[in-house]
Amino acid sequence: MAKGFNKNITLRSVDFAKWYTNVITEADLCDYGDSSGSPKGTIIFRPYGYALWENFQQELNQQFKKLGVQNVMFPLLINEKTFALEKDHIQGFAPECAIVTQVGDKKLQENLIIRPTSEVLFCSHFQKIVSSYKQLPLLYNQWVSVVRWEKSTRPFLRNTEFLWQEGHTVHAQEQEALDLVLTIINLYASFVEKFLAIKVILGKKTVHERFAGALETYTIETMMQDGQALQAGTSHYFGQKFAEIFNIKFSNQQNKQEFAYQTSWGTSTRLIGALVMAHSDDLGLVLPALIAPTKMVILNLMPKDQQVSQAVDKLAKTLAQKYSISVDASDKSASYKKSEATIKGIPLIIEVGQQELTKQEIKVTARHNLQATFISIKDEQQLLASLDQILASSNHELLQTSTNNFNSNLKEVTDFKEYQTLIKNHKGYIIAPFCGDFQCEAEIKNLTSTTSRCIPLTPYKPNAKCFKCQKDNCPWTYFARSY
Repeated sequence: MAKGFNKNITLRSVDFAKWYTNVITEADLCDYGDSSGSPKGTIIFRPYGYALWENFQQELNQQFKKLGVQNVMFPLLINEKTFALEKDHIQGFAPECAIVTQVGDKKLQENLIIRPTSEVLFCSHFQKIVSSYKQLPLLYNQWVSVVRWEKSTRPFLRNTEFLWQEGHTVHAQEQEALDLVLTIINLYASFVEKFLAIKVILGKKTVHERFAGALETYTIETMMQDGQALQAGTSHYFGQKFAEIFNIKFSNQQNKQEFAYQTSWGTSTRLIGALVMAHSDDLGLVLPALIAPTKMVILNLMPKDQQVSQAVDKLAKTLAQKYSISVDASDKSASYKKSEATIKGIPLIIEVGQQELTKQEIKVTARHNLQATFISIKDEQQLLASLDQILASSNHELLQTSTNNFNSNLKEVTDFKEYQTLIKNHKGYIIAPFCGDFQCEAEIKNLTSTTSRCIPLTPYKPNAKCFKCQKDNCPWTYFARSY
């Protein structure tokens, strides 16, 4: 197994941004949309990249449905008048909205917004169908693409068009809605740590960083290898705010009219970007075993040798009963095959040649740490047990590395001048007591180009004076530069 770097991939230490784009293109995750006639800032999901998204969908869908969530599909286009009904909401998204003004040679009587998010559509629908507490809760989710005309883009992290899921719910009781908001954000946190093996910080957004139109926004925050933060999922509590604007009322148990309580929540294909930046190395992609589309690849080192090929076929049939596998029996050189499998981040790379056939063992290399193990193929059950153990270690060790990376790059400050000095060179999170005032945070962002990431749900330390304005009794809050 080659060690060190791949000549087609820029070293992380030299240019992290270029390294990232090299990895995703070399691993065949995506291509740039503008290379095929689409607008700049769009991407084409190649099969391997879309397979990752399908795995995300499959797992999250199962977990959503256990909560009683139903999948739906809403239109792509929103009437401009409808979109403008929620003032705070439209102000938050207006700069990124793409607008359809003409069809053929005819100008439209009313402009149409290509959805940046679907709150107003769901609310308009809920207003029509909700009438009694007996119908509630309504728990809906859709898997769609949305369009946001970002000023700067980067594949998977920020795109003009991207894939996501957005959940929208209606409740008769406030506490039920609040409970769901927290249930979802904990679900996201568990998913990212278990399947993506990325350390998560679970917390609540400040007023400055709250979702447009929400009363509260809960978030999961992650840290990439370069120390920058990445928001990986959010869950929002709207209270009765949207219900009052859209007149979503129901008859309660006392037969009195009452405004409904609502939530919204989502995560997106930026999780693929997080996966790349959290784990990959200078050789290419690194994927945790639980989320990888292909768990292992068998490299036939001697495809023209009948005995070796028969042994590979037999092994493939055995492993395919339990794992998603692929076989490389091409005429490419052994080193090329290994390099290709390494770039794609396939968790286990299995080599079979004449030497392995003679010894009745296979060489198994774990992609996440490049450690090789020789495993006997005489006992099928023992073989599977050994492979299970290596796969399990992939997720565990990657999560541990991610956790260690976060902990070793977390700094604590109580003074803003110290913060300004530290942030010039520090790569990672900083935690400080903070008042949460909108103007105070705006000044911090203007002076340092950093933002609050969240107020941790589990308090870091007892409240203290704000590190910026010295206001008393302020919760400790995470800050960082972010994607």
